[in-house]
Amino acid sequence: MCPFTCSWTPPNWVFPAMWIPLKVLQSVSLWLVLKQADTKKELVLPLSLFGLHLFLGNWWNVVFFGRRKMEESTRWMGAFWLSIAGSIASFAQVSPLAAALFAPTQLWVTVAAKLNWDIMKLNKVSKQA
Repeated sequence: MCPFTCSWTPPNWVFPAMWIPLKVLQSVSLWLVLKQADTKKELVLPLSLFGLHLFLGNWWNVVFFGRRKMEESTRWMGAFWLSIAGSIASFAQVSPLAAALFAPTQLWVTVAAKLNWDIMKLNKVSKQA
């Protein structure tokens, strides 16, 4: 169980307020890549990484919120963060605009990763006390 959260945890309404526009940007970004790719082969890496980022983001939610395994969730968050970075890099090869539209997701997930880390540390210390 995770009884402690950070003093800088945003209020609950902030999360949908951030994720909804980010998902819209991701959708437009994906559409640009699909539209601007010259060949199907050019889509393999961007679509694979995009799918991986969707899976890892959902899996992180299961581990963090569902199972409340704070330490394990930090590893999944790291993988999630890297999958977004890879997606942005691969999108940039097809459409620089698509990469730019995806970049705010990387910023928000960086904030979430720091929050995840701080919550994990806070709860680790509370278990030792």
